[in-house]
Amino acid sequence: MTQMSVGPRWPRMRFCEAPSLESATRLDLNERGIAHNPSRVQADGFSLGMAQLSGEPGGRGRVWGERTLPLPLRVDGARPQALARLEAVARELTREDNWFEWQMSWDSEPRWFHTYAAAPSALSLDRVYVDSARTDTWTTTLSAPADPFAVGEPLVLGPFTVANRPSGATYPMRVELPPVIGEVAAPAVVQLEKQAAGAMLGPAVAVVADAPDVATAASWGGGVAAAVTDGSYLAGSYRSTTGALTDWTTVATFAPSGTSRGRRRTLLRLSGSGDTGSLLLRWRISAAGVSSRVYSTPRVVQVDPQLRWVDVGEVPWPLAAGTRLPVSAATVLTLEARRVAPGGELRLDNHLIMLPVDPDSSLLQLDPDYVGTGPVTALVDAEDRVAEMTVGGAPMRAPGAAGGWPHLSPHRDNHLWVAQALDPTPMAGVHDDPNSTTAVTVTYRPRYLWGV
Repeated sequence: MTQMSVGPRWPRMRFCEAPSLESATRLDLNERGIAHNPSRVQADGFSLGMAQLSGEPGGRGRVWGERTLPLPLRVDGARPQALARLEAVARELTREDNWFEWQMSWDSEPRWFHTYAAAPSALSLDRVYVDSARTDTWTTTLSAPADPFAVGEPLVLGPFTVANRPSGATYPMRVELPPVIGEVAAPAVVQLEKQAAGAMLGPAVAVVADAPDVATAASWGGGVAAAVTDGSYLAGSYRSTTGALTDWTTVATFAPSGTSRGRRRTLLRLSGSGDTGSLLLRWRISAAGVSSRVYSTPRVVQVDPQLRWVDVGEVPWPLAAGTRLPVSAATVLTLEARRVAPGGELRLDNHLIMLPVDPDSSLLQLDPDYVGTGPVTALVDAEDRVAEMTVGGAPMRAPGAAGGWPHLSPHRDNHLWVAQALDPTPMAGVHDDPNSTTAVTVTYRPRYLWGV
């Protein structure tokens, strides 16, 4: 940061066009007379305000509300100049969208508050005189409503080259991000750039506190046929459902190990033998030596030749995720299938991904309506809650977005998980490619409670 002269212009206080030191100044409040002593930052009544928090203490769904910046203003001088300055202040206060910049001194970091239009306090006329030859002093307080948190300068993480397979790579569909700076969780902007031509029909990003778990099938059940060799599958082969499946039938069993307690979202990789029919899939969660078990909510999976990842629902882990007793026996996930509509068969890969599900974790899925043959770039902006995509540099209609927008927390680890085809848009001949890679860049602005 370039050192600036130390003097009465510190702290730096201005309304500006954007949260950047290079942005144009709309109103320099030092020049307009916010009262402060050069040797003492705080003047009487000066404050950066504080965010409001509503909701039941200790409960979920608590909401941070706006803060108010009570900035005392004093304008001195001859009446024509003073009135012109007051007009300039009024223009900034009545802007529907504005930025207030605060920087304590040249050796501290700048902070920005996103402010909104509001009426100031009444203008004091105690030291305004009828005699225009005398020097007037106009005083008021600029009560500017603002977003709850101040933001710092943007930080860029990456790019990371993320493989489109859950194992056997430096970044196997996931990246453990560096420690996050700031005081509260910050919305992230995630850019995904597929590094070869080809569709990205179901891009998804998740930010989770614990690394996603990956397991392979421990055994196969009577609901599938023998393995068929196919290099498109992570196992090098697939297992096809078979039989009438008029009742729930075991398909596969997984025994994940080392998984921390909590709820998990389960993702399977599969395709279909044709484009007709559908099956229900559910999990039976059990442990060795006991008859107790629970079942996940069944999910309908359409038979479609597209090779892809599908969301098969949430499971508690272990069998009772909230237990406070020690657990030594392994929890087992048994995948069961039942036919819903006649038609083709599901072809199952042998990999299972388990994403943590908790208030601090998120999964956002994009649903593009069309993707051409060029390289695809997707942008997920949690700050503005918008998603965009381009194909070979050409714009396309904004994709649908469902789920939780990615936020990075300074209080814990942040694992970013990335998929190219999770519950994707159906398109003939376009499949999830395990040999594909994605260049992933994450940008965020640290957020601050105090604003200093």
